[in-house]
Amino acid sequence: MEPELIEKSLLTKSVKAVISGLNQKNLITKLNELINMV
Repeated sequence: MEPELIEKSLLTKSVKAVISGLNQKNLITKLNELINMV
């Protein structure tokens, strides 16, 4: 493995983690909105 490849894989992993975290937050806020509507 070249250092550049390792850095890229770490970067993509962190980006995916951030995206999944944002998706989870969006799901929670949407659930809260639905609960408030009821």
